[in-house]
Amino acid sequence: MYILDARNPASPHRVASWGTDIAGVKVRGNHCYVAQGSMGSNSLYVLNVSNPASPWQEGVLSGTTGEGIYLVDTFAFLPGFDVVNVADSSRPRLVGHVTAGGYEAWVPGPRNFGVTAGWTGGLRLLNLDDIANPTLDTAMLGTYACADISVKGGIACIASQQNYMMLFDVSNPALPREVGRYVAPGGGMESVLSMESLAFVPAYSHTHDTVLHSVDIRNPSNPFVVGSVGGWESPSAMVLRDSFLYAAEPYRFEVFNVANPRQPVWRGRCNLQEASSDVVVRDSLAYVTSLPSAIINVRNPSQPVVIGTISSSAYGIAVYDTFAYLAVNYGGLEIWSIATPQNPYRIDTVSYPRGYEVEVSESLLLYGGLDFRVLDLASPARPGELGFYATPYRTRKVAADGQYIYAACFMAGVCVLEYLPSGISEGRNTPRRQRSTASVLPNPTHGVLSVSGLAGMTTVNVFDAIGKEVMRDELHDGSQRLDLTRLPAGLYFVEIRSRTARSAVKVVKQ
Repeated sequence: MYILDARNPASPHRVASWGTDIAGVKVRGNHCYVAQGSMGSNSLYVLNVSNPASPWQEGVLSGTTGEGIYLVDTFAFLPGFDVVNVADSSRPRLVGHVTAGGYEAWVPGPRNFGVTAGWTGGLRLLNLDDIANPTLDTAMLGTYACADISVKGGIACIASQQNYMMLFDVSNPALPREVGRYVAPGGGMESVLSMESLAFVPAYSHTHDTVLHSVDIRNPSNPFVVGSVGGWESPSAMVLRDSFLYAAEPYRFEVFNVANPRQPVWRGRCNLQEASSDVVVRDSLAYVTSLPSAIINVRNPSQPVVIGTISSSAYGIAVYDTFAYLAVNYGGLEIWSIATPQNPYRIDTVSYPRGYEVEVSESLLLYGGLDFRVLDLASPARPGELGFYATPYRTRKVAADGQYIYAACFMAGVCVLEYLPSGISEGRNTPRRQRSTASVLPNPTHGVLSVSGLAGMTTVNVFDAIGKEVMRDELHDGSQRLDLTRLPAGLYFVEIRSRTARSAVKVVKQ
């Protein structure tokens, strides 16, 4: 593990190093928590880094299970799944364990459930009501290295980087279940595109080129190939418009005629300067991310022609009205004007964590990267953020189906998210909780609230009028002060939750 001085970002330099075979690192305050070793036989070290140039060991716990570390309050959660009390940094101690596997751990507050993300098992949910005895609750769309997802007619088709496509029944999004699997002979699926009765899946053949498989999925439990065309490279994204399939390949853009799925026919291609990642088609133009990203005229599918370029290296792209939105490798979200496709220009950049995917769903912009965000396109040149969700692993692809959003999180499988345009959660899955007797005064308020009647440690979440979380705090026994001074005047919902009770109070900030 290296400790770098980055106070001058233009010239970071190493000031210290520690250990070997480092698997995971988390820092909080003057302490650095380090997972050392291989999966299943790690040790958790607690280092004092008050002097970064001279870190020293305060405590160690041997025999932990996971490589990742997630800190909440006085606990460290490790995938596998371990719960470690780190209140005494000199004596970290194991307080709970359940065998669940996984490479990443994630425990959103409050601590009543946890998630472990595994390469083969996807997301697995754990009940942490009794933190000393975590129990495995359920698995959530477990997939192996989920690379892409397409949802149509209540069926989610998921491309695995192994050699198969998984089919899930998502007619009830809260209880998705695998119903079928299509295994390709060569392996390595990077993308999938589905219709009501068909799915198109590119997969490697035994001769190491890529074959486009047309798969009949009318009976999801028994998918079977009905046609194929080969001799091309594996695309990272595909789009179907009318009877044409457009594919973004490494260094090439390809067009196929799939009017007859039993006999797909290659129609045309054009070369790109770099490997491509995403493609979207609007009218007679295709937009392909690469370096530079390309705007391609596809009016004649046999002769696609690059007519403009966007000078950004991006993974994902979406188009709305006369604007293009790019999920940029290191620069967040870029907004470009494409009113004149031959001469696009950048309008703005929104500084978000590294982006991988961006998708338009009606008047919403879905941004996936190291986390997931929903933006409003009412003002397309300046989209405003409506919602945020901390995904357990990077969001590689997104598929929207009504109010439900399916985020392909690669090693963590697929997250099924429900988008609520207004309001706060009713807590439908927690019937065991009783209504809280906590009070919030004064109301209306000029900024400082007194929250009383609490039992034990309580989490307080503050939401604005459209349901966006704008503040979070943790309070303990007795009356406490909640300071809303930094929030603008308006209507807010203060949600108060303990392990046994919850309530939401409407508050007016003057």
